[in-house]
Amino acid sequence: NKFSGGISFICQAVGGLLSFLDLSHNSLTGQLPDCLWHFNQLEVLNLGHNNLFGRLPPSIGSLINLSVLYLYKNNFSGELPLSLKNCTSLKSLNLGANKFSDNVPVWIGENLSGLYVVILRSNNFFGTIPLQLCQLPNLQVLDLSMNNLHGSIPSCLSNLTSMLHQGGFSQDVY
Repeated sequence: NKFSGGISFICQAVGGLLSFLDLSHNSLTGQLPDCLWHFNQLEVLNLGHNNLFGRLPPSIGSLINLSVLYLYKNNFSGELPLSLKNCTSLKSLNLGANKFSDNVPVWIGENLSGLYVVILRSNNFFGTIPLQLCQLPNLQVLDLSMNNLHGSIPSCLSNLTSMLHQGGFSQDVY
């Protein structure tokens, strides 16, 4: 599509019955509004390939049924909000090609144990790869490329045997 303009209109939706929101591949601009608690039944949020910017709002943590968060190729920046660790149903997290910064959060491995896909590529993350990522027993895709990470790759990543299995997780969600 060629939708343009801001995205604050989503705050007008009430009732919380929406389970799938895909506004990807448009020309939407502005910041993601802090009204996401309206969508407590949301399972898939795909806003990838737009021109959204700013920090992710704390209300993103109220999306406790979210299984897919796809924000690839926008201009989001800042740290990942700590509230995101409340999204314990996440299976696929794709925040690549943005301007997120800070260390890769340890809470991804500590709190989001159901993740199959973690894509944080092409951001401004720095520091080392946290050992807590080794606590993701279902992880099949881990992409941390094109950041400012340093140090050695944790040897415990070789224990993630789910990366060796074929099938299991549909590639169309990342």
